[in-house]
Amino acid sequence: MPQISRSTAKATRHTPSKLAGSVAQSDTWMHKLAGRVQRMGDCWIVDGKPDEYVRVFHRHYGQVAAHRLTYAETHPDDDITGHHVHHTCERPGCINPAHLMLLSAEDHGQTHQILREHRKA
Repeated sequence: MPQISRSTAKATRHTPSKLAGSVAQSDTWMHKLAGRVQRMGDCWIVDGKPDEYVRVFHRHYGQVAAHRLTYAETHPDDDITGHHVHHTCERPGCINPAHLMLLSAEDHGQTHQILREHRKA
């Protein structure tokens, strides 16, 4: 079981087979969450909230941020404790594993600084 921390974060409908992508269809976690997910372009949005972090319940971890759980479950060899899971799509409600990247806190801050500067230009 991958190690994840219970980071503080705020917390939509396709069948698991349509969302599976890089996640194995036998993955119980994805099957349970799939009923709460809607597609927005390439993003998989939980509970219809693209601009909010969504918390979900996991039997081993309790309440956790959905994107952190997605990363941990799809990258079981990575220890994400103490790291940030960055959304390359810039939608906090997205759980598409292809849009999630593990970064140090410092790298995550720098990434967002660059994005802010780019938006101003």
